[in-house]
Order: sequence, then structure tokens, then C-alpha cells
Amino acid sequence: MALVCLYKFTRRPSVAVECPQAAAIEAKRRRLLRSKRQHVRDQVRQLEQLVNEMESELQAFSDNRKGEAEQWLSISTHHGGNIRIEAPVKTVSEMLVLMKRARAYFCAANNDDFYDPISRSPHYFSDRRAKDAYLMIQRASPIEYVLRRFILGLAFGKSRQPIVTRTSTKSITDESIDHNHPSVIELKRHIIHHYFEQICYPHQRLIRSHYLPRLLKNTNSLLANSIVAAISNSLCNHVSVEGLPFTRKAFATSCQQKAYMQLREVLFDEPTVEMIASIRHISTCLMLELNVQEARRLVHLGWRMVLVLKGKYWQYLHFPDSNNSTRNVDDNVMLIEAESWRRLFYDMRSFEMSLAMLFNDGTMDLSSLIASAQYVGRPTRLAQEEAYSNTASDVYQYLTALSILPGHFDSAFRRQDITCCMLYAGMIERISHSDMAYIERRLVEFWHLLPRAYVLSDAPVMEVLSMERIRQCQEPYIMYLNLAYFMHWILIQMRLMRVSTTIPDTNDTRDSQRALAIVSICCDAVAKLSLTLYEVSPCLVDVHWLVLISDLLMTFKNAADDAIRTRAQENLHWMMYILNNLSQRPSNHVSPSSSSSTPSTCISPPPAFHGEMSRLMTVRIKDNERPNPSVS
Repeated sequence: MALVCLYKFTRRPSVAVECPQAAAIEAKRRRLLRSKRQHVRDQVRQLEQLVNEMESELQAFSDNRKGEAEQWLSISTHHGGNIRIEAPVKTVSEMLVLMKRARAYFCAANNDDFYDPISRSPHYFSDRRAKDAYLMIQRASPIEYVLRRFILGLAFGKSRQPIVTRTSTKSITDESIDHNHPSVIELKRHIIHHYFEQICYPHQRLIRSHYLPRLLKNTNSLLANSIVAAISNSLCNHVSVEGLPFTRKAFATSCQQKAYMQLREVLFDEPTVEMIASIRHISTCLMLELNVQEARRLVHLGWRMVLVLKGKYWQYLHFPDSNNSTRNVDDNVMLIEAESWRRLFYDMRSFEMSLAMLFNDGTMDLSSLIASAQYVGRPTRLAQEEAYSNTASDVYQYLTALSILPGHFDSAFRRQDITCCMLYAGMIERISHSDMAYIERRLVEFWHLLPRAYVLSDAPVMEVLSMERIRQCQEPYIMYLNLAYFMHWILIQMRLMRVSTTIPDTNDTRDSQRALAIVSICCDAVAKLSLTLYEVSPCLVDVHWLVLISDLLMTFKNAADDAIRTRAQENLHWMMYILNNLSQRPSNHVSPSSSSSTPSTCISPPPAFHGEMSRLMTVRIKDNERPNPSVS
């Protein structure tokens, strides 16, 4: 069948029709354009020359003023350790010189060389017309892709790996556990006591003087069952079911299911602090069982309850001492509940943000999550808690402050707060120099605000920690605080680094080398702290952090730098030792860095999450060593 041609393309002739008037107009236009371009070039050249002259004059003026000021500044020391400063300061420039010289003196005395130890790429080579230079980042590491694909596969039923807990739930529930039996009640009270003594948890969410007597009196309540289930499902080695006719796993599952049924009965009642705390503990159990989808539903529900109660406790948080003399018993109870709500607020906020970043399905609103913390205030220690104050309660306040960095407790959120969260989640492809410098500066300020007894290094970063100094620390919560601090450095710097396998690498940048050095040293610190924590208090070991650090160390094994490669090989050996022991829970273990043995009372199988993470890292290491054997 013939087709009718509806359109015919006619090629335009290459030679235009000559028109004297059009040619004259075109020539005049071209002359004007050339003259305008030349005029703009002359103006730009004059401006650049003027700027260079002004910079030279300002530099000469600054050097002259500095030289005049330094002639009058003198810092000397005496044998007694006292410092004598002679400085007739009259101007601001002289004050700046004084502060600079004093800072240099104190930094040299304390071996504090953090002040830009590895300088950034100079801004002089960037485009002068740009207001700020940008750093290109890596959106996610290989292990993050694997973990996200694995967990999302479990959530939406696409995983090929069977889940141990789901296949064995039926057999576990068939074992009847009488929660009214005196031995079971005594076991629950023992676990609740450990919870409030903060032996297993560094996060002090509930006020002990108010909630502990109530839970000990009613061990079969929703909150009591959820706490017992969370502790029994964790790595805590303070829970023992010896002499009882059930296993620890069966006991944990029974308490969890009982708490879950109790939660469903009160789900449509008015939200309370006890209900939110119960949701927090039940969600932890669900995450350990790899029931991610249900955990996300509960966490989102708990977060909505937290926001609903914000208006109820507002006045008690911001005006706690307004009527201290006339406060009655009900007001004291409201104040205790308000403070417990504030602590749960920050805890549930972090949990909600972590799961939202994990799923990243377009429903996450970072602005509302970050802005919700405005004017909630800093968690404070009530008068009822003074008798039970310890290192853990102090460390908790610093951990909360670390969780909201780079933000502040008492100020409005800034653009950098959202940028930092997007950097953690791998949602951006570049970040400006100024934003990155602001985030790093806030981390350094946090380190300087810590009590000196709570730090295990002499510099905020870029210092290799000493294993002897770590072992001298007697407080596991201090080690946990330092570990969390170094993990924050790793999470922001790992996006910028690029591991070089050859020297020199022309494609590498100074910012990438700087990030690689920081991540390598921080990974070494995390490995040493994790090994010591595993020996002293296995309850505080975070398996998710171990997997992330192990994958980074596996990448560093092929690095061109000898120091980075050597540290990575030793640290990876420690990390895999901990992961293998957590997945097997042996009766005793011997540290690879010491000959001392530590007995373990955990004889039940580990949670599914720990076993899957250990298996995942074992497979990753085998796959990595096949094409790229480790460098000796």
C-alpha cells in the first residue's frame, strides 16, 4: 500500500542571497560586539589589578601592625610553672596577636596539633565568581548498599535468606511460661534492677525513683514486659536463666509477645510516657529479629505519640521551678513524666530518623524531624536522681548532645543541620566547603566541652589512640562515649575519601587524602575501643558499627599508604574476632591482644541480626580476597 507524503523537507541552500543592506547591518553588529567584548576585558583587567594592589596594601599593613604589636608582647615561664605575659594591649590587632601567640604556646605545651593538621585544598584555584567551592561525595559505601538491600528485602519479602526467628517462633510459643510463678517474677525483678542501674543501657530514659518501685510491684505490666524482653534479647551477659525450665530465648520471646498483646489492647487509648517507652523496647526486639517492617510501623507510631505529648509537658519543661515551694505531689509526678518524655523524645527522634534514612522511600521529611527538636531543651538531672547519679547518667547527657550535632539544644535549627543529616543518609552528591567546615567545627567544639576525665585522647582527631590508655579507663560508658564520637567523624568523612592503591595518585585531591587519613585513624580508635568494650562490657557493643568499620578496614587493606594498610590489617582481625564470637556466643573467649580470658554466661543462640551480620561480613571478606589478595 502506497503512503501519501504529507511533508517534504527542503534543504536550505548553503549560499545565502546577497543583500547589500543586510550585509552592512551584520558587519556593524559584529564591530559593536567586538568593541563591547574588548571593553569588558579591559574593565575586568583593571578590577583584578586593583584587587591585587589592595591585597598587597592590606597584607603590608597587617604585617606592619603585627610587627609593631609583637615588639611589645612577651610570654615567659618560670620554674614553678607560672606564666608571665607582658602585653600593653591597646588595639584589636594587638589583642589578636596576643591570643594567637598564647594559643600557639598552650598547644605546643599540650601537644595539641589539631589546628588544621592536614590543610584543605586552597580556594585560590577555584572560580572567583563562585561564592563557595564544593566537595564531591560518595553517596553510599558498598556495605551500605548491601545492608540496605538486605534489610529492605526482609521488609518487603524479597530476601532469599530464611529468618531463623520466624521459623522457630511457633515452637517457642508452645512452651508455656507462667509469668506469675515466683521464680519468673524474681527473674524479672533482677533484670529490671539491672536496667535502672544502667549496666546494660547507656541511655537513661526513665526516672528511677518513680518508675522502679512501680515496675517491681507489677512485673506483669506492659512496660515491665517490654524492658525484660529487650534486655533478654540483647547481648547482655547479666541475664541468667540457670535452674529454670526454659531457655533465655524462650523467655525473651514470651515476654515480647505478652508485651505486644498488651500494647494492642491500649493502642487506641490516650498516649502516655509508659506506652512510648514500651514501643521503644518492643521495636528494639523486632529489629534484632529482623522484623524490620513491623519495627518501622511501631517506631513511627511512637514518634507520633511523642509529638502529641509535647504540648502536655511544655510548661513543666520550661518552668520547672516556678512554684517550687507550693508544688504538690501531682506536680512532682508531672515533672518526672515531662523529663522522661524529653529523654524519650531524643531517643525516638534518632530511631525514627535512622529508619527513615534506611527506607528512604520519599516519605522522610528531614526539615520537620530536625525542627521538632527546637526548644525542647537539654535533658537535666532532677533532684530525685541525685542519690543515684553516676558516670552513666553524666555520659547520657553528652550522648544526647552528640546525637543532635551540628545543632544546639537552645537554638533554632540551621541549614547545616539538614545538610548533615542528608550527608549521613547519602542523599546528596556534593557539599560546600563552608558547610563541611561548620560540621567539623561543631564536632571539635563538642570534644573541647567534654570533661578531661571523659576523653581518651589529647586531640579531637588525627591522633592514634594508645591501647594502654584505653585499658586504664575503668568506666565502659566513657569508652562508649568516645566510640560514638569517633563514629560521627567516620560517618561524615567516609563520604569524601578515596582509597588510593598507587603512589602518587594524580586523580586524588587533598580533601580526599585528608578524609582518608581521618577515617583511618578513627577506625583504629573504634577498633581498639570495641575490643576493650567487648572484654569489659559486651552489652555496649554495637554490631551495626562493627560491620561498617570492618568493611572500611577491608578497603584499607589495599591502600598505598603503609601505615594505613598495617593498621587496617590488625584492626580487621580484631573486628572479625568480635563478630564471630557474637554470632557463636562461646562459653569463654580469649582476646587476640591479651592472654586474659573472660567467662560468658550467654549460652543461648544470638539474635538473628547478629548472626546475619557476621555471616554477611564473612562472605564480603571472601569475595574481596579472591580478586584482590591482601597486601602483606
